Amino acid sequence: PALAGWASADPKAALAWFEGLNIEGNPDFDYLLNDRKVNPNGLRDHLMRGLVQGLADKDPIIASEFVREMAENGNNGAPRMMHTIADAVMRTNKPSQATSWAEALPDGPLRQVAMSRVADRFVDEDPKAAAEWASSYATEPEGRSVIGEVGANWSHRDPVAALDWLTELPEGHGQNNGMHRALHDWTHRDPASASAYLSSMDHSPAKDSAITGFSSRIAHDDPQAAIAWAETISSEGQRNETMIAVGRAWARKDAQAASDWAVSAGLPENVQQVILNPPKDQR
Repeated sequence: PALAGWASADPKAALAWFEGLNIEGNPDFDYLLNDRKVNPNGLRDHLMRGLVQGLADKDPIIASEFVREMAENGNNGAPRMMHTIADAVMRTNKPSQATSWAEALPDGPLRQVAMSRVADRFVDEDPKAAAEWASSYATEPEGRSVIGEVGANWSHRDPVAALDWLTELPEGHGQNNGMHRALHDWTHRDPASASAYLSSMDHSPAKDSAITGFSSRIAHDDPQAAIAWAETISSEGQRNETMIAVGRAWARKDAQAASDWAVSAGLPENVQQVILNPPKDQR
């Protein structure tokens, strides 16, 4: 908090202090590093978050440039810090106004992160206006995340309206991700209604993505139903990916039943192996 306040009052001085910071060579940090066993890199990242918070409150452009430089230097926390900047921008502007800040950022992953964050909050302000804005990116690189955020948030409020909007978008990653997330959210709250909507959809890549979202949501509670839906996916690649996700979820609940199914279902050998032998961090 002290560094955030300093950065808000005097960005240049706070930045100069941070950029010249040598944690391990500074006796002022001995207590934290030696007695409290704080990791030096973790401490530096903690201080950086305070710095970015203060910079964002003072000047989002300076904050964005700093975070971009951190990303170029390999800092994995840059996307999270871009969320911090987006939130600061939206504390002083409506999300519909914050879109201009996000769109003005240099092309790249951090711009997509910022636009995604703004899109999520824009729905709270005006779902239809947010959808209209997101639609303009349907075929752009940002479309996948922006449309996904609008679809998921709007679905929480009015799933039918959100899905009707998504259905009208051009085919592509944006529409597919929006369908996946909207159905996933709706299924969590009302699986019966989500299932009925799925049944009314014509076969298309968008429906395949919607089924994936639906199946992944019910996989733990009702794996048989999830599998039955997954089997209707037209795209072989996406069908196999969904079967893998469902099979792994089922295996965490009942490993023997999932194994028996994977062997007897006639799935390709490589798909069976991925289900039965997941990476250790997914077991």
